[in-house]
Amino acid sequence: MKKSILITGCSKGFGLLFAEELAKDGHKVYATTRDLANAQSLLNLTNKYRNLHVLKFDVVNSTELDTVHKIIDHEENGKLDVLINNAGYGLMGRVDEVDHSQIQRQFETNTFAPIEISKQFLSLLNQSEKGGLIINISSIASYFGLPGFGVYSSSKAALNTLSMSLAIENKNRKLSVVLVEPGPFETSFRESVIRMGEDESYQKARSGLFPSREDPLLVSNLVKGVILEKHKEKLGAFREIPIGKKSNLLRLVSRWLPQEMIVNLMSKKS
Repeated sequence: MKKSILITGCSKGFGLLFAEELAKDGHKVYATTRDLANAQSLLNLTNKYRNLHVLKFDVVNSTELDTVHKIIDHEENGKLDVLINNAGYGLMGRVDEVDHSQIQRQFETNTFAPIEISKQFLSLLNQSEKGGLIINISSIASYFGLPGFGVYSSSKAALNTLSMSLAIENKNRKLSVVLVEPGPFETSFRESVIRMGEDESYQKARSGLFPSREDPLLVSNLVKGVILEKHKEKLGAFREIPIGKKSNLLRLVSRWLPQEMIVNLMSKKS
């Protein structure tokens, strides 16, 4: 079972880990990064894995999207098995502190880009023998309007609902769409968050909900498991997978408790 896999945002964090672990398993991996100059760890992997190919790709650049599509179309004879939309970043700040251009950039990267990339590669994914698989890396932050992190949370919530629609609309093409929703893991995400203002309410709320960070290999193993399920034709059109301590509980809370009660609870923690 060797698949052709495209992964975005591979210079660090989950993307770098996915690229290495999937290449280690023998898959043909196309790992992309916005800035090759700052992706030495990823470039070093190409010396170890001949089946790992690094491509420059800023996910909000339509010209680079066209280029990556043409490369994979040519190299894979018009098909792609798996697309992992991992690229994204966090924006921290009160809603009234974040200006329009910052909100727009957050949504362009975290929401619009993965949807546009998915649309562009649908024709190749539809040629996969077992049916194409799209894995969108979301976040359990998408369940709530976290204080100080509202723009990020809403960008991931929008990705979730668009992913559901994409799955329903393409169910007759054997396409599967999977949402992976990690909690805090030991990646560089926290250090790369763009901060607007110094409000501490988010930090207090987050530390109360998520007291520790976990091993990112848990997420990588989950992704590998989903790819295997798709190969065995045991994966349906859509699946949402929260991962991390308290993740399932928080999903249930977000679905069953009235929003007024959630706001009151979050206000006490902030």
